[in-house]
Amino acid sequence: MRKSTDETSAYHEAGHVVGATSQGLTVRETSIVETETIAGFTQNDDPDLEAENPDIRRIEAERAVITLYAGEVAQRRFSPRSVRRWQAVNDLAKADALLQSVDGCADIAEAHGKWLQLKTEKLIEQRWHEVEAVAEALVEERSLNEDRIARLIRSTRRKSRARKLK
Repeated sequence: MRKSTDETSAYHEAGHVVGATSQGLTVRETSIVETETIAGFTQNDDPDLEAENPDIRRIEAERAVITLYAGEVAQRRFSPRSVRRWQAVNDLAKADALLQSVDGCADIAEAHGKWLQLKTEKLIEQRWHEVEAVAEALVEERSLNEDRIARLIRSTRRKSRARKLK
């Protein structure tokens, strides 16, 4: 079955939402309302890359990179054939710039990125119920605000814990 553009965009944005919330970032809004230049967006807290401590800057960059990678990872899991490299070019460029800013060397940044990609894939696998819940709500509602996102994530986590207790 061919997946609709709305569904694939919803899973992509839901991946960003789950990636961000898993890293303790607040998601302000997410939407699959298409414009001339984008199929959707997710707005969340920016990383604190101005921290004096280099370890803090690295952790902040990693949180942001996981959030950036999570969109494509979720979309690929939902519909592998729907992913086009150009769709995530902005996300990947931002991730590369963040990693180079903290690693200082292209080779190390590339290896660091591969490790974070693996972490992100595992994260999306473990939180797939959250991705599905956000994506389904996005398809239905088109845009979700901070409160709606928080309620969806909390509700899905409660349901997941309840299933584990059974």
